[in-house]
Amino acid sequence: MLYSRSSNSFSGYFADDSAKSLLASNGIALALGLILRWDLYYLMCVYWFQSVIIGYYNFRRMRALRNFSTSGLTMNERPVPGNEEGKRSTANFFALHYGFFHLSYLIFLLQKAAGFGRADYFAIAAAAFAFQRNHSFSFSCHLEKDLQRKANLGSMMLFPYLRVVPMHLMIGLGTELGASSAAGIILFAGLKTGPDLLMHAVEHAWTGGK
Repeated sequence: MLYSRSSNSFSGYFADDSAKSLLASNGIALALGLILRWDLYYLMCVYWFQSVIIGYYNFRRMRALRNFSTSGLTMNERPVPGNEEGKRSTANFFALHYGFFHLSYLIFLLQKAAGFGRADYFAIAAAAFAFQRNHSFSFSCHLEKDLQRKANLGSMMLFPYLRVVPMHLMIGLGTELGASSAAGIILFAGLKTGPDLLMHAVEHAWTGGK
């Protein structure tokens, strides 16, 4: 299991300061979308930035580990050594794989960027900044706990994918269904926020963060 907390303790991670900040960040993105009458495509751009921010801080966490396990982690069908070289190569592999995925995603998003106005760019940047502040705060909480425990490097590499894939699937589904009305944006932004908060709680419970 990724965490071993009681259900009551686990539920507490939905109400901690970082969860409230995450909920507020999602609320800011949704509010800007409604004010500027965005369709879900614009929100996809905001969530792309959030995904990149999640990956950036995860890479920093991996590189900062001191006491860690590589149990069950293999590369090229070989066990990853539990030393600095193994940690560095795993973190670099994560950065390349995660980065390539988001580069491909960015190319897709840029195909429609020509229709953006100045207000859209400003709003996307503001929403991205809100997510950056939230994940920076979570990073500080995680890093403190990472240095006090023996983290599993493979689990740490996997977590960002478990978190961002459901988020983007929900928004992508809404885009395919043409949910561009205010009600559709609220619905699918809410469905995106649900997995976001859930995986936030799972990660904090696994880490033991506050």
